[in-house]
Amino acid sequence: MLKLSRTSLQWLAKSTLFILALIPLCSNAGMTPEEVKHFQETKVLVEKGDSNAQDDLGFCYYNGLGVAKDDIEAYAYLNLAGITNERARKKLAELEAKLTPDARLKGQQRTKELQKEIH
Repeated sequence: MLKLSRTSLQWLAKSTLFILALIPLCSNAGMTPEEVKHFQETKVLVEKGDSNAQDDLGFCYYNGLGVAKDDIEAYAYLNLAGITNERARKKLAELEAKLTPDARLKGQQRTKELQKEIH
């Protein structure tokens, strides 16, 4: 039978706890597989030029559905979608109210980057 020293056991216990702590970071913690799949499918539609999907992707970023919550990305996609979508304009106004001026500027810059990528 293998005998481990107290130091070895402590190292093994700490290593195990560290690895267990990383598991949520590797598995889209708190997101269902359906949310992740929906986000990925929506992103593909946006990349293909589907303007209706921009609104949906903005909501994914706004609410952290299938992707980490990101107000700058949410702002950018809602801003793009808001050109033709009333629901996106309303959510964008709600988001703008809680963002700092610097964050709004970053969102506007990101919108310009996305517009170049799309066209």
